[in-house]
Amino acid sequence: FEEASNCIRISEDGEWVMSTGTYKPQIHVHNLPQLSLSFTRHTTSLNLSFVLLSQDYSKSLHLQTDRKLEFHTPMGCHYEVRIPRYGRDLLYDRHAAEALVPAVGLDADGKGEVFRMNLELGRYMKSYQIEVGGDDETGGGLQGGIGVGSVNVGAIAENTHNLLAFGTSIGTVEFWDPRSKSRAALLSGHDGEVTALDFASSGLSLATGSSTGMIQLFDLRRPVPLLKKDHGYGFAVQKLIHMTTSSQEKKIMSADKRIIKIWDEQSGDPWTSVEPVVDINDVAWCKNTGMLLTANEGKQKHAFFVPQLGTAPKWC
Repeated sequence: FEEASNCIRISEDGEWVMSTGTYKPQIHVHNLPQLSLSFTRHTTSLNLSFVLLSQDYSKSLHLQTDRKLEFHTPMGCHYEVRIPRYGRDLLYDRHAAEALVPAVGLDADGKGEVFRMNLELGRYMKSYQIEVGGDDETGGGLQGGIGVGSVNVGAIAENTHNLLAFGTSIGTVEFWDPRSKSRAALLSGHDGEVTALDFASSGLSLATGSSTGMIQLFDLRRPVPLLKKDHGYGFAVQKLIHMTTSSQEKKIMSADKRIIKIWDEQSGDPWTSVEPVVDINDVAWCKNTGMLLTANEGKQKHAFFVPQLGTAPKWC
């Protein structure tokens, strides 16, 4: 990229890497078996986050910073739709075929919103209403104000119970059941805002990261954290990934803008860390391998290989 990369994702089949960056705002798609840039495409605005809807790169959904959702296919931008307020994150609920956009600001009832765009019907459904503090001194601030409440991040336990988790600016995590469209539980007690969430593959463990750099590990059956860990730099935690090494040890990868740390899930002991020379924007893990790819504030995207984490991917 000419300046920096914002976001990076590896496709489900492990053969494609899609990344977005600036300046000018653009999308790059790399084919891994060929180790080549497949194509690049410019967009009218900067990308905040995106999800790959298909097994490869052919269907992707992009959340842009000018309140647009863009649907991209190999031919180009297939369709775009506006969202009512600025989005902070993007999720895809495969069982309901819904794109979920946690957003900034309050609705008419004084609640924060997660917009639900049903891709099968092609229209918005009734939003999930999340408590983010109302229009008062202690709450989320005035609508449109600088301290207005927001739903920052979401996670979905995709291969298990399909519960949705949403982290807010008032330091709570709300769990929603997409079948009954109702709130199932509330988890509070975080320092600062919740900025990162990740479910384990079993669906029973949830890792949360806050804007003060604190990481907590929860078992969904208990309201008390199993483990608390300070990232050490005071920056917001941007990414959390549950990992399993080649020797079946359970690790967790956490990243803020300065450093990537991998540590033991049971004890919290540090295992290894990577500190690039430029600030990190996003991290992707090639599943079941030792390869990490990062999007960062430099022209090059970085690749890091940890042999103890797993073997090299086939394309290496």
